[in-house]
Amino acid sequence: MPPRPKLDVDRIRYLLDQGMRQAAVARRLGVTQAAVCTAAKGRRMSDYYSTDVTRLPLFQQQARTTDPATSHASAAACKGVAEDHRRRILEALRSGPAGQTEIARRAGLATHQAGKRLGEMGRAGLIETTGRELVNATGRREREWRRAT
Repeated sequence: MPPRPKLDVDRIRYLLDQGMRQAAVARRLGVTQAAVCTAAKGRRMSDYYSTDVTRLPLFQQQARTTDPATSHASAAACKGVAEDHRRRILEALRSGPAGQTEIARRAGLATHQAGKRLGEMGRAGLIETTGRELVNATGRREREWRRAT
């Protein structure tokens, strides 16, 4: 096993402050992106040197008994937003099959918001692809979606 590079938290924070992305900082310093992310948040780094991914704190089951009530309220509010997006997408598909960009335009959503919900709705069986590919205004290909039959 090659020796691990020394983790310089100050150097990581400096590079991130200069506008460098976490993945680029990780490549430049030869550390994991998780280590860079954790350094940016000021947490302990020692757990990120293991080659066993399951030992990382990210994968540990922890009870979150210290969450304030406001975080639960925020989570409930986000669920409401997602439901609203799904409803708007279904209404947009009433006028016929369309690609992600067109669905976003019809529903009044940003393209990335529509894309996230389309994937969720597709897995849930609410909508499905027609099997056709469309070319949007920017020249990108995208799948055509329709309401599930």
